[in-house]
Amino acid sequence: MHQTIKKVGADIEGLKMNTAIAQLMTLVNTLYDNGGATKAEYETVVQLLNPFAPHMTEELWEKLGHSHDEQLAYYPWPQYEEAKCVEAMVEIAVQVNGKVKARLKVAADITSEDAIAAAKAEPAVAEALAGKTIAKEIYVKGRLVNLAVKADNLSVSLALDSSPNRRASGVYIKLCPAAKAFPSQGRWQCEALTERFSKKLSKKG
Repeated sequence: MHQTIKKVGADIEGLKMNTAIAQLMTLVNTLYDNGGATKAEYETVVQLLNPFAPHMTEELWEKLGHSHDEQLAYYPWPQYEEAKCVEAMVEIAVQVNGKVKARLKVAADITSEDAIAAAKAEPAVAEALAGKTIAKEIYVKGRLVNLAVKADNLSVSLALDSSPNRRASGVYIKLCPAAKAFPSQGRWQCEALTERFSKKLSKKG
């Protein structure tokens, strides 16, 4: 409630009517989820809605027990407590090389180390990190964790036969853990390398 009072007031002053109404809708949904509103909460919602629907809210104000002389338009604007506007939990995005892999709820005051650890524990993130080396870890407070990773190198060995045309009898690829974690990618790399070396050796032959 306090967050809504603060945001709606600020949005009206900034002429951001759409976001003010969106915040009111969020508040109403929250009240529904909590089983309804008290009379005081209902009155506050009506007050916040007044600038957008003055005629309807004036009628609702009277039905709430206020006299005809107590026009809502002249009633004091609701006050909020700054301490109650602070989010206890926030949702942050987890990115691997700039791509969002997960979203998770964490405490608003979580440390950088704990946020990064929680991000790595997410199954989708763990899969994206499998077999890769983490180059950099960044936590932007209350917004996101970004992990920059790089794949390990593939080691390639060639086995040549003794025929005159020196064609490759095989290209053996020792796949790194990253390639093992992603078989389709590893297959594509094997095929590409095989084709490349075969063409090169054919020209020499």
